[in-house]
Amino acid sequence: WGPERVLMTGDGIAPFVSRLPAIERGLERHRYYDIDPPELEMGDTLDFLSSARGGAALAIRATLTH
Repeated sequence: WGPERVLMTGDGIAPFVSRLPAIERGLERHRYYDIDPPELEMGDTLDFLSSARGGAALAIRATLTH
């Protein structure tokens, strides 16, 4: 089991948009091969609901781990 989607967003995302192929290679290299690789979404392509879902996931994780 692993994440279905990885959201990369925030004020500092701009420099990473051009590095998307390298990020995808890194995810592929370090993933478990018995699960499907996660979909990678950059902040510049996210719609509002995807962005809100990512923020909610972070808030839930922070609440449950602190």
